[in-house]
Amino acid sequence: MVSDRSLPQRIVIQNLSAFGLSCRAINPPVVGEVVTFTLGSFGETEGSVRWVRGRNFGVRLKKQIDTISIALSKTGFRAQDYKLPPDEKFENLMVFEYFRDGRFEKL
Repeated sequence: MVSDRSLPQRIVIQNLSAFGLSCRAINPPVVGEVVTFTLGSFGETEGSVRWVRGRNFGVRLKKQIDTISIALSKTGFRAQDYKLPPDEKFENLMVFEYFRDGRFEKL
């Protein structure tokens, strides 16, 4: 993650949705700060910090991200290979099930 206010740093994504991330950082950004995340081969995405609680913070993204592909990238799963319903609730359910089963690996 990078921003105008802080040096680049690695963060932990605790939760993700199509338009937002819940994260943890050693040096969290401040509310209202614009941050940019590098998501490996998925490129970069930008958002605005909506809340901060200690080292945890939430970001509202400017553009929608493909949560299934990002969360399942380590397994070789690609959302475009499957006919999935274009429903945000369905995507969030799929990601929740993936994390719940303990198969998450650090991206």
